[in-house]
Amino acid sequence: MGGSTTWGPVTVLWASTQQATRSTARRVAALGDAQVDRYRALDGRAAVRFALSRALLAEAIRAVAGPDADLAISTTCERCGAEHGRVRHAGGQVELSVSYAGDLVVVAAAPAVATAGIGVDVETDDADEARRAAELAPLFAPEAAPSLEKWTRIEAVLKADGRALRVEPAAVTFSEHIPLAHVPGAALPFEVATLPGPAGYVLSAAVAPPAEAAPSEEQARPRRSNWEAPGASARRATRAGAPPAASR
Repeated sequence: MGGSTTWGPVTVLWASTQQATRSTARRVAALGDAQVDRYRALDGRAAVRFALSRALLAEAIRAVAGPDADLAISTTCERCGAEHGRVRHAGGQVELSVSYAGDLVVVAAAPAVATAGIGVDVETDDADEARRAAELAPLFAPEAAPSLEKWTRIEAVLKADGRALRVEPAAVTFSEHIPLAHVPGAALPFEVATLPGPAGYVLSAAVAPPAEAAPSEEQARPRRSNWEAPGASARRATRAGAPPAASR
């Protein structure tokens, strides 16, 4: 169902609610009783979207941890204990993230040994820059609102950080020559990239490297990102006036 892409050890899957089937809802049970309870409390479009997200999470966990992996997840809020927190793999083997935009559901997964946190964000590319800028303006004033691509990167980074919008989005900064983002209070930088996704959407992902693998800015400056986004070399070559290299 839907589509997929990879970025280093990160697997990203997406699908539209229009692609959901009756079997989609049945897959919720594999992710734990709390997820079933949440699904039963929903109806209509919200229920379909929730069930689809859980089906994609199950598929992503299997893709990362193997076909026999434990699929149970937890969404218990770390602050209040309610079931509305970030998605965590109960077995601890996989880092997970979910994002929604209209009828589209996107999930990202990576081995926990490869990253201390992961975030994914997707937004509809509706070309209404004025409306988007007006919506984001209060978060970035007195500076100008970021581009749609940069906004998805900021949201992905804050999800990977784990504190989400408890950190001011305007406080996220980006290195000039390498794809690293910096968040106040985070000891390590985050690798971030805008990835190929479904037509009509902008999709970005971010990861927090484990402490022993985190690149310092000085170490990373002479080289490309470890996890360069698919097609990035071709885009660089095209901007430089050279023909893009064949994809690998």
